Amino acid sequence: MTYYQKLAHLFSTKNHLNSEGQLTISFGKTGASSDEIESISSTIMELIPKDYIDFLKCWNGCTLYDLEGQAGFQFFGTNEIEFETNNFKDIYESDWDESIILFCSVLGSGDYIGFRIKSNSHDVIDCCHDDRPQDWSVITNTFTDFINQLLDAKGTSFWLY
Repeated sequence: MTYYQKLAHLFSTKNHLNSEGQLTISFGKTGASSDEIESISSTIMELIPKDYIDFLKCWNGCTLYDLEGQAGFQFFGTNEIEFETNNFKDIYESDWDESIILFCSVLGSGDYIGFRIKSNSHDVIDCCHDDRPQDWSVITNTFTDFINQLLDAKGTSFWLY
């Protein structure tokens, strides 16, 4: 089953148990239009992998395994990616790495998930707010792999274990 099918199933029923057996909610936004995709600045667009653009076309952001804002994941839509990235950039100032784009907030933690472009690949990275951007670790090398693992782990931050 593709992650598109897994997400469609999650969104059709909304309420699900996470990996710890707690009741959570998951929902997706309507897919982004061509105009919404084109509204992403060219600088940001260069750093977003094609598989995330494909995700945005199906769901212009989504929330997965939300446990009353204490746990879960908020995936950014076209109008949030640049805003959230710039907020983090302002916090880290001279330590910021311009090859990073944030695409997901880890609810309840202050952490994010992002893309780092490196040698023509888009690593998915754990953007732990306690660490400097150059110390953020790679989770996997594609968004598709990341979302599949997250769905299989039922909302667990699988990369931390």
